[in-house]
Amino acid sequence: DIVGPLAKQFYTVPVPNPRALDPEQLARELREAGYTAEACGSIEKATDKALKNCRKDDVICSFGSLYYVGRIREHLKTDFTATK
Repeated sequence: DIVGPLAKQFYTVPVPNPRALDPEQLARELREAGYTAEACGSIEKATDKALKNCRKDDVICSFGSLYYVGRIREHLKTDFTATK
């Protein structure tokens, strides 16, 4: 509810944990709450879609564990520490 109104689009991804919510179900619940959401099969696919659908001044925000941040960094092959 806090982030939803700020987001143009949500991309949900599978989490390797048996207690995790299915990405399809999470996307469905986000849509039922009035947001635009799409389930993706992997963090890499979600990252690619976010980059493809963003505009120059858009902000892409990822929620989850540091594990996912590492996967995103690896996928983009970007050293984010260079921006400090």
